[in-house]
Amino acid sequence: MNEKNNNYTRKCVVTHEILDVSELIRFDYKKDANIISLDINKTKNGRGCYLKNDPDLWSQFIKTKALNRAFRTNVNIEVYNNIYNELTEVLWKKS
Repeated sequence: MNEKNNNYTRKCVVTHEILDVSELIRFDYKKDANIISLDINKTKNGRGCYLKNDPDLWSQFIKTKALNRAFRTNVNIEVYNNIYNELTEVLWKKS
């Protein structure tokens, strides 16, 4: 009974699938500073939401304004574009 359960699952804001956190990308929201950022290492403090690690879901992510719904705030399109650029540089490198 002293073993720690490391099988964390979270829900994707686009597909609404419950997946292991290793299959998801985390976005962090600091309400006091009103900053939304990409959390690649999943270690930042603050409210978070998750997206399945699939580049094909990005258009649906923007269309449904998933960050707006998850964080209950208005998010500019520039924030989505900055996060997309960061994702393409770090995770979705085109070969």
